[in-house]
Formats: sequence, C-alpha cells, structure tokens
Amino acid sequence: MMLVHIDRASHSMDKILGAESYGKFRHELSLFECAKCGMATNRTALFVDEGNPDAKVLFITDVPGDSKNLEEANFLGQSGVLLNEMLRGVGFSLKNDALIASVVKCLPPNVSSITHMEISTCLTFLKKQIELMQPSLIVLLGAAAFQCLFPGRNSISIDKEAGRLFENPDYPDAKFMLLYHPALIANDPRRQSATQKHLQSFVKLWKTLP
Repeated sequence: MMLVHIDRASHSMDKILGAESYGKFRHELSLFECAKCGMATNRTALFVDEGNPDAKVLFITDVPGDSKNLEEANFLGQSGVLLNEMLRGVGFSLKNDALIASVVKCLPPNVSSITHMEISTCLTFLKKQIELMQPSLIVLLGAAAFQCLFPGRNSISIDKEAGRLFENPDYPDAKFMLLYHPALIANDPRRQSATQKHLQSFVKLWKTLP
C-alpha cells in the first residue's frame, strides 16, 4: 500500500485561497492553524472580520484591537468605541453597514514590532477578502493600513491625506478613503473634530454607492 503524505498547512491554504464564497473563506480561515510567521507562537485567536460581508463598505485597520467589549467595535479595540459612536452620529452602523478586517490576522504582543514579512504573509488573506467581498468603498484606518495597500507610497502625512479619496489600479472597482486610526482620534481632540468632517463626507459618498 502506498502512503501519501498530506501537507495540512498547504492543503488549508489551498482551501482558503480557493474559496468561491466569502462564507467559505471565513470558515476556512477561522479554522486555519497558521504558523507562517512568528506571531503564531503568541496567538490566542486568529481574527477574520467583524460586521456584514454583504455591505458595500470595507474598513481596514493594521491589526485587530485587544478589547473585552464584545458589544461595540471589538475588532478595533477600546479606541474603536469612539469611532463607532461618531459613525452612528452620521447614521452609519459599523456592525450592519460595513465589514471590518485587518491586515495582520493575529493580535501581536507589540504593534511596533510587526515585520514586513508578517504583513506580506497576512496580506494574501486580506486581498482574498477584498476579492470575494467586492466592496465599493474601502476605508483605511491609519497610515499603516494605507501603506500596506499602497506600497509605492513610502511616506504619507496622515494629517494632510486623511479624509481624501484615492484610487488603486489593483482594485479598479473600489474607491479608497483614508481616515485617522481610532487610537489617534481617541487621544487627540483636534483629530476628533477633523474626523467629524471626514465622516460627513464619507457618509455622503456612502449614500451614493451603487
């Protein structure tokens, strides 16, 4: 009898990246015991998303937030509660009107220690999420998330670029908007005021999406 060795990691990757529906992708990724980078050694859970995959808007942050608040903005951590409240103020629900995902799928022990290799490894999953979800508008929370999807922009002034729309030839069917990261908003009242104006522009655009 011939024994066939099965590389379970490669088999799982094939199932994840070969998924033909978002539901299948979500299921397979949530079960994946990923060990493709060093963050796996400290992982307690692999974060896939939060919200509505049928929505027209995808919010992307750099890493999932560490929060015990399971009712509001858990994916963005405690600082995301403020952003959630501000969005509700302009008639937008993160839970119902958007999907939230992160570039890195594990909660790292130190955000500043994330390496390019770790980002590029997880970026494969994020690109598959975008492909399957097909959002009309992608909102990038913070400069780190922006640079992951716009790698040609080596430097960016978040204060100058926040609230602006961008185009990415890799995703011709989606508009991109850059917003402050929720942690910056929570820690700086001036950015809260600016974000309020950005969100008013955002919700006007959202209401016109096909």
